[in-house]
Amino acid sequence: MRCAVMCGGQAAQSTGWSWSGNGHNTMSGASAGIGLISGYDFNALVSAQLAFRNSTLLRLQGRSAEFSAEQAAFSDIGIQLGSIQTAASGLTSTLFNTKSASSSNPNLLSVSASSAASTGSWDLLVSRLVSTSQVLSGGVSTQDETALGLTELSFELGQGRLRDDVELAQLNGGFGVERGSILITDRSGTESTVDLSQAATIGEVIDAINASADGVEARLETTGIRLIDTSGGSGIFSALSLAGSNTAEDLGLAQSVNEASIEGRKLWSIAASTALGDLRDGLGIRIQDGGLADITIELSDGTPPIAVDLGPIGDTPAATTLAEVQARVEAATNGAVALRVEWDSVPGEITGSIGFGLMLESTTPGVTFDVTGDAAEDLGLAGSSDGSYLVGEQILGGLNGVLLSTLNGGSSFDFSGSFSVTDGAGTSTTVPIFAPTTGVGSIGALMEIMNQQIENQFVSARVELNAQGNGFQIVDTSGFNNIEVTGELADRLGWTAPNRNTNGVATGSSLQRAWVGPATKLSTLAQGRGIGTGTFQITDGLGGNAVVNLDGSEQTVQDLLDEINSKGLALVAQVNATGDGIEFVEQLPDGASSFQPIQVDALSGSAASDLGLVGSASGIGSPLEGRWEYVIDLEPSDTLETLVEKIDASGAPVQAGLVNVGGLAPWRLSLTSEVAGLNGDLVLDLQSDGSAPLFQLDPIQRGQDAKVVFGAGSLGGGFLVTSGSNSLSGVIEGVTIDLLAASDEQTTVTIDRDDSALSEGLQALIDAYNGLRDKVDQYDSYDSESLEKGTLYGNASLRGFVSELTRIVTRDTDGLSGPYRSLQDIGVSIDGEGRLSFDAETFTEALAVDRDGVEALLSTAIEDDGETEDVEVENPAPAVEGIGPRLDTLLENWLSPDGRLQTIKDGITDRLKRNDDSIEALKNRIQAERDRLLREFYVMEQTLARLQGQSNALAGLVILPQASSG
Repeated sequence: MRCAVMCGGQAAQSTGWSWSGNGHNTMSGASAGIGLISGYDFNALVSAQLAFRNSTLLRLQGRSAEFSAEQAAFSDIGIQLGSIQTAASGLTSTLFNTKSASSSNPNLLSVSASSAASTGSWDLLVSRLVSTSQVLSGGVSTQDETALGLTELSFELGQGRLRDDVELAQLNGGFGVERGSILITDRSGTESTVDLSQAATIGEVIDAINASADGVEARLETTGIRLIDTSGGSGIFSALSLAGSNTAEDLGLAQSVNEASIEGRKLWSIAASTALGDLRDGLGIRIQDGGLADITIELSDGTPPIAVDLGPIGDTPAATTLAEVQARVEAATNGAVALRVEWDSVPGEITGSIGFGLMLESTTPGVTFDVTGDAAEDLGLAGSSDGSYLVGEQILGGLNGVLLSTLNGGSSFDFSGSFSVTDGAGTSTTVPIFAPTTGVGSIGALMEIMNQQIENQFVSARVELNAQGNGFQIVDTSGFNNIEVTGELADRLGWTAPNRNTNGVATGSSLQRAWVGPATKLSTLAQGRGIGTGTFQITDGLGGNAVVNLDGSEQTVQDLLDEINSKGLALVAQVNATGDGIEFVEQLPDGASSFQPIQVDALSGSAASDLGLVGSASGIGSPLEGRWEYVIDLEPSDTLETLVEKIDASGAPVQAGLVNVGGLAPWRLSLTSEVAGLNGDLVLDLQSDGSAPLFQLDPIQRGQDAKVVFGAGSLGGGFLVTSGSNSLSGVIEGVTIDLLAASDEQTTVTIDRDDSALSEGLQALIDAYNGLRDKVDQYDSYDSESLEKGTLYGNASLRGFVSELTRIVTRDTDGLSGPYRSLQDIGVSIDGEGRLSFDAETFTEALAVDRDGVEALLSTAIEDDGETEDVEVENPAPAVEGIGPRLDTLLENWLSPDGRLQTIKDGITDRLKRNDDSIEALKNRIQAERDRLLREFYVMEQTLARLQGQSNALAGLVILPQASSG
């Protein structure tokens, strides 16, 4: 009986609420929120209790949606404002100067122009496109078996030749040569017209004469041109200019002689205009910065040493010409020392009538002087005067050859001794050489002496530059194609080396001209590409290291060396012994011994690789060298294939390959420079052990710069421009010309104003403004019928901004005079809804009437130099600012990172966050209240369950007695 009561109680309790672990009440059974005992819908009762709080939550959530919508609307507005700012900032003076460029023959050249270009037309003649140097070897029978017998291959790109092809513009003291044609009449009476209208260099003049005049040979001498009659006639030999030009006169050839030679007058010498960078065969003059003395002159009269500074002085830039050096010397010495050209005929002036060197003269009788300094050495003036004069060394090479002092890496070649020559007819002579003690200073002058001595002995041979231009060759002219040369000088020149003498030509080896020096501009190195910026780490032989940062401020090789040598490493940076690169040489403290090779590691940029210095020295104690001459060591057993492999492995900017042309010896080596133009022209040298037949490399195409004649007429004239690429920039300011094909046909380049971009720019501003009005109408709207409001309806910030913007685009601009003071004056109108429209025809008319006025209206900007000064001015004139800059300023105030728009959006973000925080807090309170109410209902339901159980138990007690009585 007791069990029945307890069981009934448990059953009653089991039909009530149960409490889940997540804090929520659940019903056992249907979980419908209706109490099984009470029959109440507890969820409905709780929701009714929380209805007020839930309505508050809904209002807060609606407010967050409004904030998000406002933020999205302002972002949308910001995008449109950005479009207006872009259009407004484009309304600059540059837009008013937009130019169009056209070519009358786009197949020959194309053209583009920037706003800096001037309008006009130019006639151009594309004489030559840039070409790339190519070399082809002689043939061998197999590419992988035939030994070549070579021991070394070296080549340079664009450098290393013993004659610089002087530009015609540099002749005659910088006055140049008038372009045109000349007529040469040989002694047989044959006339030859030589067109020199497209000649750019003295070498091209020589080539043109020799190609056009059969009975005449043109030779280049130290100071000018010599014409030699080879016709065998006995008449008058003459040269004159054609068509009213002065070409023959400017070349020094306008003569008529009754002999077989026309000796041209002097074209080439030092002049006041001679650039310091052209002296010493382009090695230039060392000049220091920082007010340091470049030349020091000490007079014998007791005057303190006089410092001559050739570098920048205040706002005056460094000296760049000899005239400026002369002025600095005479100013520093107060006229006590005068600078002039050696053997000049006009004392006190640099006229360059004779000399290739300079002279210093004491203007005070009896006063001698000593001269020291790097610049003095480079100018050939270091030393002591002989009485009142100090005659300097030769510092300008001849037209037909460089200075002897630049050979052998700049340490001069040993031309002492003699050589013997026997021509093909058996005639021989010995040629003694006494250079440089004879006063001979250049390759050309030395060749002239050699040839004069050979000619005096009636030997049919001639000394000239070899085919590569980097050494001498001696050629049999007897017609028998055989020549023999012996002697110690012949050995040093390479004439007697294996495989050097063939077919009447003894070809000499490279005399190693130096072309890199302390004054060399870094921009000219690396085949004209220059040295880039960057950092690299140098580690010396003692393990010390330092980082070198080349930031572009370094202008010369000396600047580079100074930067490296300032690091305190156990090495010295210097120009290498061959004068074609930079080297690091150990310089150890006393008693120290290196234990590792010098090493360079590139850290950033291209500086180290451009210098060719990345890597390690060949051994401990050896220098680390970066050269722009590439020297490849070979084995006599090397074949064409192994030769190509070694060239590729050298990293040289050249493409090597093999070609098969057929025949008994079909295989040839092909070399193509990777650098176009003259800077990439290949200069080669081969060394052989004589174990194999001659392996010869012959140029099949020279690397030449593009050549264009500006203002060319049918009779010549105009001026000529050369370029290392087929793109010309800066010849006409603001114009880029791309050369596509060479032709004798002239092409007209025309540069005009292009106002289409200006009209398009103004139209873009109007479209952007109208787009903004559309956005404003969308967001700041009100429908009186539906009572619906736009997202930003009534926003004071937006309305204030739109009003200010509208004032700028619709009202007059203060401070302007003339007919154009508002956009309406130049073709912009506004309709009743605030939209702008643009009449391009009216705008074009306004530009024609007063272009400057339209520009002032749209583009005038107030200049701000960052400096302020308190100055009181009565009735100051208002600063004029055009519509474009005013809009740009207004919009910048709105769109900058800390501008008005961002401030508005930040405010909305803050309000949205606070509102979202309130929502979260209210949600938590509602949930807590729901949980509390449900717990109360749970307790009530449990209580009812217990009461029901007790009621059932009592009812059972009532029934028991009745059952027992029965």
